[in-house]
Amino acid sequence: MKHLLPLLFLLLFSCSDNEFPKAENALDAAREFLDGTLKGNFRKSAAYLPQDDKHKDALESIKQKYYSYNDQQRQDYRAASLIILKERPVAENESVIYYKNSFDGTADSLKVRNTQGTWLVDLE
Repeated sequence: MKHLLPLLFLLLFSCSDNEFPKAENALDAAREFLDGTLKGNFRKSAAYLPQDDKHKDALESIKQKYYSYNDQQRQDYRAASLIILKERPVAENESVIYYKNSFDGTADSLKVRNTQGTWLVDLE
């Protein structure tokens, strides 16, 4: 038992910040964020957002909307495929990603920015 304790600590700390891969580009950030929201994995979605109150509040609103759906609707969203329609670069460090999902088919867009070498979704 004494030998298991250090192993447990090692496992706990090795999984802390690197649970979700860093986005290599705007499309990666958008895709990972949207995959998290479709599947109800809001920890994953949060990993691709700036860590400020504005974005935390916006994600909380998305989460509340997701959980307002009935069980079948949530299952349909989890099973849906993400369809990227277009990526439009706005600047060297900013792109708009146009997308829809295969469940509801509603087209929408996300702004993604590269700040200090990290691509993150901007929900402004």
